[in-house]
Amino acid sequence: MRTIAIRVEDELHSVLTLLAQLSGRPLVEEIREAVDAHIARKRSEVDLSAQAEKALVEIDKESAARRKAIESLIAGKAEQEPKRTKRGRSGGDA
Repeated sequence: MRTIAIRVEDELHSVLTLLAQLSGRPLVEEIREAVDAHIARKRSEVDLSAQAEKALVEIDKESAARRKAIESLIAGKAEQEPKRTKRGRSGGDA
């Protein structure tokens, strides 16, 4: 579970606190319920589905571009590494 800190106007805080007291529940539960209701409304909107589909397409494009960039870095590094060869001793008799 994650924690989210939000700032609200004093009046909104007073209303939320009163609702929590009247329902006998903690303030955080009132806020959670409000957020859940908001998300449920948003999920039912047709426009949100279209926006989500566009976001998925964009994520796939960005991911493919990043993958290609990483692969080119890896391939480029392999091409730039000098090949090591064994060198014989040079020089004459000691």
